[in-house]
Order: sequence, then structure tokens, then C-alpha cells
Amino acid sequence: MKSQTKNNKFQICKDVKSLYHVQNKVDISLKWVQNYSKFKIGHWKSLILWEKSMTKMIKKEIGKEIKTCPEEWLVIIKRLWRIPSASFNLAKDISEKLHLNSLILESIIPDSKLAEGDYSKLSTKKQRIANIKDVIKYNNSQFVNNKNIIFIDDSYVSGTILAQIKNLTFSKGAKAFYPFVIADLSKTKNYAQENILNQASLEKNKKVDLFTEILNDPHSIITTKLICYFSELNEKDLQRVCKNLSKIAIKRLNNYAIFKKKDNISRMLDRTKKSI
Repeated sequence: MKSQTKNNKFQICKDVKSLYHVQNKVDISLKWVQNYSKFKIGHWKSLILWEKSMTKMIKKEIGKEIKTCPEEWLVIIKRLWRIPSASFNLAKDISEKLHLNSLILESIIPDSKLAEGDYSKLSTKKQRIANIKDVIKYNNSQFVNNKNIIFIDDSYVSGTILAQIKNLTFSKGAKAFYPFVIADLSKTKNYAQENILNQASLEKNKKVDLFTEILNDPHSIITTKLICYFSELNEKDLQRVCKNLSKIAIKRLNNYAIFKKKDNISRMLDRTKKSI
């Protein structure tokens, strides 16, 4: 185990490759920060943007190696929550762009011990370790053996999830582990910055219109973050969004609301359907 880790080109916490590094505080006025926040709640144009940028970075770093022996490479797709996260869709799309096989990494229990929307609010590494400890597994882990693993995620903050995934991956016989993320926030030493980054595009005067746009767009994806933030709207704003949703959007959102037990969304959607 130790010799495997020592010989890898990438080491956890030191060689995570990212498109952006946040040194101190997240500047919500930056365009990439706004696009990242929209991506987290399922905005499809932002997903395409990050898919292209991440694919380009991966090809730059290890494109030659992948091209030489593509059968030796495997993309890991993290799915710790039942409703797919933005990073799940990102990794899935990139694996297809790279023409590589992929394998889903899942939670051992039906949902993590804390909803994904709340995980980013945890302020200490100790809390994060306790929250995510021993909740991941590979189905068909035999496919990891003797493979070079590419792990794709949206952000790198405390490294707790990444470290667990790396250790599990090596225990299943992987040869190497290559982590890639959009944003590296590890230097901030303030895990609350992740929550600021996630919500950068959700200014009070814009979030209603943004939620309406995403939910009505058939190309957009309902993510865990979207459901989380949407359910936190006050009654007035929730009503404004629901009144402007298409019938298809109402049906799609209601299925997720019931699934995630967001009763306030379900009640508002019921009232909206009756008024249509």
C-alpha cells in the first residue's frame, strides 16, 4: 500500500490538479465563480463550459498516456447522494469525451449521514471526516484492479472525501490515482468559503429568475444543490417560481421534492397545479 502510494505521479493534498486556486477568499464578482455556482445547481451551459475546460486540462496532463493505452485507464464517478450532483454529471460527460470506461463510486447507506447541501457548511475538517467516514464503496470493484484511475470532482477543500476515495481505490489494486478538480480551496483554511462559492450566483434579486430558468430548461439537470437551495426559498419567492414553471417542470420537480422529502416544495407545487 505504501509503496503504491509513493510511486504514484500524483499525491493526495499535494498534486491535485485544478483550473482555479483560491488563496484567501472567494471573489463572487469573478465570472468563473458565477459559472461554477450555476453549474452546481444544474445550469447546462455552465456544465458544458466546465466539461470542455476540464477535458482540456486532463488531456494536457496525461493525454499522451491515455492515448497510448486507453484500456488501462478508468474514470471514477462519485455518487454519494441519490440525486446526482453536478460533479457526477461532469465526470460522466468527461469520461465519454475521453472515450474511457467509467465506474460509479456509491454510498454504502441510502444517503450520507448529512445532506450534500449541508456538507459544504461544515466548518472543520474533523466534522467533515466524521460526516463522510466509511460511507463509500465500489460496485464491481474488480474493475479498479491494475488500472490508472482518473478522479474528477468540482472542488477540493478539506480533502476528506478525496483521501477516502484514494485509499479505497488503492486497496482495490489501482496502479495510480489522478485527481482533477475545478476549484482548489484548500489554501483558504476556511471551509465556509466553499459555501460562498456554491452560492455566488444566488443573489436575492436574481435567484428566483435563475431557478425558474433552470427548472424550465429541459437541458438543465436537477441536482442535489438545486433542490437544497430551492427548498430554502421563502414562501413568497417559492410561489413566484412555481407560478412560472411549465407543466413538465412541475412534474419533474415534484418527483424530486417527494424523493427528498421537501414538503414545502410539494405543497406549493400542488397549489400551483390546481391553479393552472
